[in-house]
Amino acid sequence: MTLSIGIGNIRIQSSGQSWSKYWIPITYVVEDAQPTNLIVTYANKPNPADMVTGNFAVSGNTISSITADGTGLIWTFVLGTALLYGDAPTLTTNGFVYNITNNVVAVEITDGNILKMFSDGITAGYISGNHLSGFNDLSGSGNNGAKVVISDEVHLITNGFGTHKVVRFGGTDTNYFNFNELTNVRSFIWVGLENTAVDGVLSPLFGSDATYYQLSRMSALNPLTSAPINARGIFQFVNGGVNNTLYKCVRQSIRLNGKCVSGHGTDIPTTMSIVTGVFSENVRCNNLAMDRVTSRIFGGDVILFKLYNKALSDSELQNEIGYWGGQLIITTNFTGHHVKLHNEGDSFAAAFSTNLNNGSIEGAGNFALTSAVTNSAVAGSKVEDLITRSDNDTIPNTPYTDMVIQCGINDVHAYYANSSAQQRSDFAARIESFYNKVKAKQAFTKLFWGNVPEVYVPNISVPLHQAWVDAVPFHYIYNEELAALAVRHPDVHIIDITPEMDGITAANYSADGLHPSTTGYAAILAKFQTSINTVYA
Repeated sequence: MTLSIGIGNIRIQSSGQSWSKYWIPITYVVEDAQPTNLIVTYANKPNPADMVTGNFAVSGNTISSITADGTGLIWTFVLGTALLYGDAPTLTTNGFVYNITNNVVAVEITDGNILKMFSDGITAGYISGNHLSGFNDLSGSGNNGAKVVISDEVHLITNGFGTHKVVRFGGTDTNYFNFNELTNVRSFIWVGLENTAVDGVLSPLFGSDATYYQLSRMSALNPLTSAPINARGIFQFVNGGVNNTLYKCVRQSIRLNGKCVSGHGTDIPTTMSIVTGVFSENVRCNNLAMDRVTSRIFGGDVILFKLYNKALSDSELQNEIGYWGGQLIITTNFTGHHVKLHNEGDSFAAAFSTNLNNGSIEGAGNFALTSAVTNSAVAGSKVEDLITRSDNDTIPNTPYTDMVIQCGINDVHAYYANSSAQQRSDFAARIESFYNKVKAKQAFTKLFWGNVPEVYVPNISVPLHQAWVDAVPFHYIYNEELAALAVRHPDVHIIDITPEMDGITAANYSADGLHPSTTGYAAILAKFQTSINTVYA
């Protein structure tokens, strides 16, 4: 079977490049049965000497060989990695770029699948009436039906979703599946919905009676205020949750019908939906629809439940979501990506970083970044130190990493004795250098940079910190240059914390007048939450 591939956005060949008819293919075809084979057809025979792998490039892939058929017009490009559903590579040939639309059909991913419950695949041997006594593990990994024990109060409903069966959990003490403990879960896909009429306050999608909540709809607490954040999130914290097993579930890709969402701020769906997640580390579970307390039971319908022992890539997620969306007639739209959130700054930012690590920004309602926060704040750190950490790779060189930066008055103090013009020139050059170095590494998608606050002069110990007081009048220069950086680069967003750290509100400052108090850090964090949520709304 072959599928035609469209061609678009051809780049005009610049003058001075050699011309050869082989640069103008007339069709591209991907063999669906062999998605490593890209078939290119030409109107005129290319020069065989030109048809070498070094003359072609496929984005995100390698070309292992190029061979012709007997006519000399049809050439097979064998790729190093098979194209997956949703991949969108480009092919470059001597100055021409072709956007290749990949029409490979989505096929269920079985690699790494360690448990699969599919309602349509539950056989009569596991049913007493419409009461389930177990389910057959369809993954082929050995976690099969013989290892599963279930209450007979869970029901199998024929035609519960169109023509598909659903497994219906009643939300009461005995409505859940048990299976052998799995300790190496890295990804999941779940198709189901919540019945809010029967669901309790806590309703995990799966869990372990050996540890706390894995995927849970629960009432979480903001670690700064101890106030409930959102009682209906797909993922939630347990009162801060820094070291809690659940926190592993919020650090990578969380998608609802293919769209990236906040694991904390997004409700468990009440219509049949596809929910996927990728964990930052192995998590463990031994049940579906309960955590470690038997009174916390999920109530709703489940069609599919799959666990993997590997972190699915975006391409694999798109393939799997596309496959099950097609099988179950659920509309999907694979959009967005999740990023890691990396924090940089100085001692001013230390507690700010800790609070980020506690997850309070991730708990914000529409915050799209459900990823790890790295606390790299260093005492006395200035922009030069950020540049050094970028050079020595302390700042991560990973794609889809958003950065949060907060420095204090020490960056002003370092150069306040220079003229105002020299300070402006120096600081503008330093922040531009840092931006360019990190951007060249593709280490961030967006950069959120808090501007420089006032100090609280009445608390400053004079003359010990006289230099800090002398530097204060010049902080506006640095804030103006930060604003100018954002004008030059739309991916830079300046967080204005000067209303919170205004040099007047004593409660927002610690005893030294240079660092925020607990109240001040909470106010700054709230400003970051609001500002970042505005960008990602």
